[in-house]
Amino acid sequence: MDSVADRASYLLDAVISGHYRQVKFYLDAGYDQDYVDIHREGSTPLILAVTQVKDDESIRNRLIVLLLQAGADPNIGDRYCMTPLMHSILRRQKSTVRILLESKRLDHGMEDFDGNSALMHAASLGLTDIVTIILERLSAVHRMIYLGQKNRKGLTAGNLAEGFEKKELADLLSWKSTYFLPDNFEGFADPKQLEQGKKSSTSCRETRHIPKAGIQTRPYTPEIQRRHWRKNDSNCADQNDVQ
Repeated sequence: MDSVADRASYLLDAVISGHYRQVKFYLDAGYDQDYVDIHREGSTPLILAVTQVKDDESIRNRLIVLLLQAGADPNIGDRYCMTPLMHSILRRQKSTVRILLESKRLDHGMEDFDGNSALMHAASLGLTDIVTIILERLSAVHRMIYLGQKNRKGLTAGNLAEGFEKKELADLLSWKSTYFLPDNFEGFADPKQLEQGKKSSTSCRETRHIPKAGIQTRPYTPEIQRRHWRKNDSNCADQNDVQ
């Protein structure tokens, strides 16, 4: 009997070869759609569909839709934390970017090893068309707050566009940030700090400063909101499955 690794290798090879029917057969048979191949830089079938099926856009997109419908997680990155969406941006695959952005499971704020989001990758490369596509999707799902997300160097997508000397793109991101981000926005909270905050919540209640009425002194850190989004999106997906 084939091992899990053997079964996964069949699926991965079929994806790389662009064999749609074979991939569908393996998925229908219950092969792991999210298997992480340590021999291919920690890639999943979804990542390999983006990176290896280069010549035929139609087959690549059909495979990606097939994998997503089978439950593939678009948020799983490779060993460098590069997600399928980030890989598709690096390869200027606009149609693939649209498909991945439409996934209800997609976390638009996923970061690579350096803390860069998909939007940051597009901005740093000066890809105005793809940045526009991402902004349209963020607006549609009410996630424009990600304009204020910062990487490990403390740079936003707008900062990266400025570094690329793409004035039109930098102006676009600057205008969007001014319009959508709250005045007290100071970036996303570190999830580890939030966990520590939960553990020490009792002592915090005893020592925290009580702000004056009408004055908001806490920094706006929407990491908590991101968790609500993920939970709500997951619940909606579960309800749709039941229906």
